[in-house]
Order: sequence, then C-alpha cells, then structure tokens
Amino acid sequence: MTTFGQRLHAALAERGPLCVGIDPHPELLAAWGLTVDVAGLERFAGTCVDAFAGHVALVKPQVAFFEA
Repeated sequence: MTTFGQRLHAALAERGPLCVGIDPHPELLAAWGLTVDVAGLERFAGTCVDAFAGHVALVKPQVAFFEA
C-alpha cells in the first residue's frame, strides 16, 4: 500500500504542480444555472472534479463554501 505522500509525489511528477481551487460562490452557481443549495453545490463540484480528473495533481475545495 502506498502512502499519501507517495501518491502525491507521483501525481505531481506526472501532472505538474498545478492546484485548482473550487470556489462555488452563490453568483457562480446561479450563472451556471444551478440552485444555490446543497444540490447545486454538489453538481458544481462534481462537474469541476470530473473536468480536472487526469489533468491536475491537486484540487483544493474552498472549505468555507461547503460549510454553510
């Protein structure tokens, strides 16, 4: 079994150091035609992660947007 550090190192070596943030503020959700609630947030975040998968090593959700 590999450690988180080993997996992170491998991902950085393969995809580079780019870290993409997910900052789903209400205006952005509305601009995407999504509801400003948990369902809209889930759809937005899922769409972002699907789009980034295999292209970036790191994704950083802005936790404040997910805590409310």
